[in-house]
Amino acid sequence: MNRTNKGMILLAALLLAVLIGYPVCIILIRSFTLNGGFTLENYKEVFSDVRNYEALLHSLWVSVCATVLSTVIGCGAAYFTTRTDMPFKKSIHRLFLFNFFIPPFIIAMAWQQILGPVGVVNRWYQEITGSTEKLVTIYGQNGIIFVFTLSGSVMVYMVMKSNFEKIQSSLEEAAVITGASSFQIFKDIVMPVLKPSVYSAMILVFVSNISNYGVPSVLGFHVSYYTLTTRIHQVLEDFSMTNNMEVAASLSAVLVIITVLTLTAKDRMLKGKEFTLITGKSEKAALNELGVWRKWAGILWVVYGIFVTVCPILSILATSLTKAYGLPFSVKNMSLKNFATVFQMPLFQRAMGNSLFLAFTAAFLAVGIGFVVAYLCVMAKTRFSRPLEFVITMPGAIPGTVMAIAIILAWLRPVPVFGFSFYNTIWIILIAYVANYTTQAFRTISGSMYQINRSLEEAAVISGASLAKVMTTIVIPLIRESVGTAWFLIFIPCLRELTLSIFLWSSGNETLATAIFTLQEAGNYTAACALSIVIIGLIALMNMAMGKIFHMEETMG
Repeated sequence: MNRTNKGMILLAALLLAVLIGYPVCIILIRSFTLNGGFTLENYKEVFSDVRNYEALLHSLWVSVCATVLSTVIGCGAAYFTTRTDMPFKKSIHRLFLFNFFIPPFIIAMAWQQILGPVGVVNRWYQEITGSTEKLVTIYGQNGIIFVFTLSGSVMVYMVMKSNFEKIQSSLEEAAVITGASSFQIFKDIVMPVLKPSVYSAMILVFVSNISNYGVPSVLGFHVSYYTLTTRIHQVLEDFSMTNNMEVAASLSAVLVIITVLTLTAKDRMLKGKEFTLITGKSEKAALNELGVWRKWAGILWVVYGIFVTVCPILSILATSLTKAYGLPFSVKNMSLKNFATVFQMPLFQRAMGNSLFLAFTAAFLAVGIGFVVAYLCVMAKTRFSRPLEFVITMPGAIPGTVMAIAIILAWLRPVPVFGFSFYNTIWIILIAYVANYTTQAFRTISGSMYQINRSLEEAAVISGASLAKVMTTIVIPLIRESVGTAWFLIFIPCLRELTLSIFLWSSGNETLATAIFTLQEAGNYTAACALSIVIIGLIALMNMAMGKIFHMEETMG
């Protein structure tokens, strides 16, 4: 091992220990600590409070229901857009791709405008029937499952699309020759081969749902329907409890246990089984002909894409242009006043500056750390590769809520020697973003590094090239698009992130997401929607710009 690699390993180990290892250890220690001593009292308090049991059951119920529904819909969309001759595939993909970048809590706000007590659907129903009753309600478990399902189905689609494209067409062709129907081929060949991908997509959606704060808060608070994440936030804000931090840490540990058990179950289900998608032979995916159902299938998925993406955006836009919340949307009630009001708000100006700074900085830092660790794990391959990979991928198995609590507990007190406290500053949010999203950078970049032939690097080293020369002339040029993709896939989530920020923000350090949430909680729905449209517009512009630079649509599709 050369001196340069030793330095990189030391630097990477130090950064990962400070960013990830230390906070995770602290949250586990604090969950077993009270008044400076070891205790199980925090867990006794957690499991003796019926509100915690209710929150746990609510979290499991809405997450499991939404995950199952999301998987069925998402796999169906991926199958029809990749394995059939259905029309409008590009339009459907673009609708889903754009929805992928819209924050779930904004989607929840949008459906609140559509299906809420004074929403469009209930208002039309009352006008048509003369009834004073509401047709539907968006609040509570059904509304949360509904929004989770819409967002989760898009997530499953994004994961499964490329996997459907990799299946060998010869498998399906052989089945067709034997007289198998399209449904039999899908059930007996396609889905069994894709089990690992389906399980991975389900785990991703389940963990995302159970750790989500925004949707349960928007749709649950009104009817006192709490999940684990909103219950943790409630405990943190309960200053009448002398051990509220420790109880919050114990509740967070419950979330971690659920996640670990879920991942373990997936591994056990796949243990000892083989699933081969790609062989040495390059084959173009065979398209199943839908016959008379071809156009109807295309129309159905276009309608679903409009339903999950366009309808929420139009709802938010309509509310943002309405003079007062609750007024019917019409020309005489339209105004740009809400946007003018938002742009003049000191809150908006601070939040915009903070979010852009945090998103840019966190993306660069996360990509930088992810690149170094990916190089050490994939190309340098030292004996420290496995420990480094384990630590850097740890946040992928830890819910965002837990990561936020861990960061609070780790950096609540002033840093020894320096005497500086990160708590209640913008820096603690930056630390949380980098710690949480470095996993994404590592996975994206390491996947591309595996495709680089080691002989290229070895030839350069033999010819006397330094590590810096190898990086700038061989490694970086070959994975440039993956690095850009990683940066983009971190920048956008950071720009609209809520789950981490809601626990860490403080006065003067608001982000765009917390600003929207604050306005919405204060009942200023029109301003919250106007600010949401600003975020959606900003995301759309970034999406188009990065798509032009790095061919993002092809990369993600």
